[in-house]
Order: sequence, then C-alpha cells, then structure tokens
Amino acid sequence: MAVVKVEHSGLPEHQVGIMQQFREFWMEGHFCDLTVKSREGTEHRAHAGVLSAAGKFFKTLLCGSFLEADQVKHGQPVQINASDAALRALLEYIYGGQPDLPVEESIELLRLAGAYELPKLAKDVEAGIRASLKTHPVPSSLRVLQETHGLHDLKAACEEAVATNFEVCAQHPDFLRLSAVQLAQILERDDLKVSREEVVLKGIFTWFNSCKDRGDDVLGLLLRDVDFQSISFENLHQLSRLASSFGPNGDFLQRRVTKPCKQIGNESRQKLQMVFARSGVAFNTGRRTWVLAQEAQGKCYPDPVTHSAGIKVFLYAQISPAVSFAGSPAMVIPEWLQAQVLV
Repeated sequence: MAVVKVEHSGLPEHQVGIMQQFREFWMEGHFCDLTVKSREGTEHRAHAGVLSAAGKFFKTLLCGSFLEADQVKHGQPVQINASDAALRALLEYIYGGQPDLPVEESIELLRLAGAYELPKLAKDVEAGIRASLKTHPVPSSLRVLQETHGLHDLKAACEEAVATNFEVCAQHPDFLRLSAVQLAQILERDDLKVSREEVVLKGIFTWFNSCKDRGDDVLGLLLRDVDFQSISFENLHQLSRLASSFGPNGDFLQRRVTKPCKQIGNESRQKLQMVFARSGVAFNTGRRTWVLAQEAQGKCYPDPVTHSAGIKVFLYAQISPAVSFAGSPAMVIPEWLQAQVLV
C-alpha cells in the first residue's frame, strides 16, 4: 500500500506559531488548567502541558505521583517557593517572553532555573546579569557577591567589576556586606583601580568598623594588601601617630608605615616623565592603575604644568620610582620641576 508522507514546508515557523498561540492563550487566560502560587500568595494561571514541556522537572512534578500532580487534578494551586516577580518572570520566559526585572529578582530567577533544571534559562539570566555589570556595575556586582552558594564564574566577574570600580563600590551600602574573604580577593587583584591608595585604606576601615563582630586578625590580613608606599607622606605620619590605637594591629601598622616614611624622607623627589591626554592621565605603578582627572586639586612646584590646549595637569598621588606612563601627547617635565605630595 502506497504511503504519502506529508512534510512541513516550514516546520520552524509552525512551531513558533504554536508557541505564540499558547502565549496568547496564557496572557488572555484561555484553557489554563494549572494554578501556581508565589510566596506572597499571588496566584498565576498557566498550562500544565506547556510547563511540562519546558523541562523534565516540571513534567515529573506535575505528571508523576507527587502531591503537586494531585493538586493539579483537583484544581488546587501549586506552591512555588519564589517571589511574585520571579515567578512571573519564570512563566514569561517559558511562554517565549523576555522579562525585565531588578537584580534581586534576576538572582532569584537564576536560583529557580537551577532548582527546576532549566539550563537554558540559567544561561540567559546569567548573560543578562553579566551585561548589567557593564552598565550598572555597583549594585549588580555587590548584590551577586552576597549569594552564599554557587555562581562561581559569575562571582568572579563581579569581583572584577568591583575591583575596576572600587572607589564607587566602596561607598555603596552593599559593600559593607562583603565577606572578609571576598574583600581580600578583591584587594589582591592586579586590576584594582583607585585614584589614590588612601581610597583602599578608607574602604578597609569603613568595612571593618561597620560590624563589631569582625576581629582584629581580619583587619590585619586586609591591611597587608595596602600599598603603603603609595600613600602620601602626611597621611603616613598620621597613621604612624594613630597606630597605637589599633590594638594588636598597631605594631604591624607602625612597621608598614615606617619604611615608606623613611624612604620619602631620605630620597630626593623623583624626576618624572608624564604623558597625558585631554581626558586625563593614566599610569601604572606595577601594583595599582592610577587615574588623574583634569583639574585635579594638587600642587606642583615651581608652577603647574599647562598643556598647549590649556589643560592643567597635577600630580594626584605620591609616585614610586617604578612609575610608567602611557597616553598622548607626550611632555617631559623639566628637571627642575619636582612633585609635591597631595594630602
């Protein structure tokens, strides 16, 4: 007997069309045979068949011998341990949508994707969070780092975002919620960027003083990541005078500030070669990447250096002998010009 096989001339379009139709049914509330309820108690209607097709976990949960399957049969709502916003975003994604949601809910959605074995959703949510690190690095990165389990690759990207935006991140309330290990890992990074080393020192003390349960041993470990040779001469002297008030860490702090103080006092000021651009000056000391903004408040002797375009360039922090400069156009500071440390 002859058999005629009917092939789809446009199978992908047909499949997309079916999904679009189910999305319309869902949005209009047609043919929904399942109710899911968020932690807040808000109920959302859906199709058991669509959720079961989204992943094996939902299929087993809703079609197997679990309590949830009986709840579906009797028209009872199925409890989902998620916020209303995260549950709504989960359904939106399953029905072919592209939800927009705050960082807090996106992290919860990422957890839901893992719990319900939806790897594609997890991948897409993580990609969205990574994209937000470029546009809004401060709240996104600090919030992700508060997660206690998993997300290792994403946390590494967030640590990089905090390091390259350390000055802004250190002023955010969530910075104080970082663990000691996380802060130490950020301070140890080679790509940590600050305008001056005092920012790092202030960030450490602000973090330490925000919680009484943080021990002196933690402070001592974090202070090891401070580049004391890049701190201004006057601030080093202040630290030296205050060292005795730091308890067990006082002796360590005293020894760390004494060496650069002597070095600055005994050595002549370094003759500098500086290269700068209209947008500012950037240079690398081998430990930190420093950035000098235009019109930064500072002092140069005997007179400020002024570029032909009228851009004043000032030294913003103490420079070690190993400084290397990059940018354009170039200008060699005369030998008679010596830098005055900015406090």
